Amino acid sequence: MRKNLLSFLSFAGAFLLGWLALTSLAPSSWIANWAPCPRNWAWIPAWLPRASPLESLSIGFDGGHAKICYGSPALRGRTMIGSERVPYGSLWRTGANEPTTLHLDAAARLGPLPLLPGSYSIYTVPGERDWQVVVNRATHQWGLESEYD
Repeated sequence: MRKNLLSFLSFAGAFLLGWLALTSLAPSSWIANWAPCPRNWAWIPAWLPRASPLESLSIGFDGGHAKICYGSPALRGRTMIGSERVPYGSLWRTGANEPTTLHLDAAARLGPLPLLPGSYSIYTVPGERDWQVVVNRATHQWGLESEYD
């Protein structure tokens, strides 16, 4: 019994060390491409169906990868932008439920804005012709930001 326990602990320790070595040496693009999108609703079980499912998109760019996580709005025949729900000129969390998040494994630019590697929440101010994009370092808030530049 003791020999089996020692063999198991040796195997488990070797496996853990190997896994840590591989994940620490793996390119950070692995995280952008395969890491699941975080759920900000920690109090709601993951198995509970969502009316607006959490979706993601991973893209590559010169020098890195980006992953965008968003709640896919279930419009059910409703108009979203330019309606009472999201009037033109008002701040929108750009998706349903949790704020849309952008995860970067390398420095990037979003229009004229330089972004360091990390995670950001994305908001927009829709207009009839032009939209403003608001980028925030806080990613685990709920609803809308009260102040932004």
